[in-house]
Amino acid sequence: AFGTGRFPSLWSELEGLNVPVSLFVGAEDQKYQDIAIEMAARIPKSRICLIQGAAHAPHLENTSGFASLIF
Repeated sequence: AFGTGRFPSLWSELEGLNVPVSLFVGAEDQKYQDIAIEMAARIPKSRICLIQGAAHAPHLENTSGFASLIF
């Protein structure tokens, strides 16, 4: 019920974000890396954080690597 296809697109709103944004993505998930690259190009204060040894669920697949980037 909460998949990405269930909500309206907010891509047009990304340019208006004026706060720092970190985009976390697993280094083994090329699809979401490509999406993060597209998002970062639209968000002025953004950075892409690649989590090594992880794919679609980096916060679960490499918890320590994920935590090291947010703390």
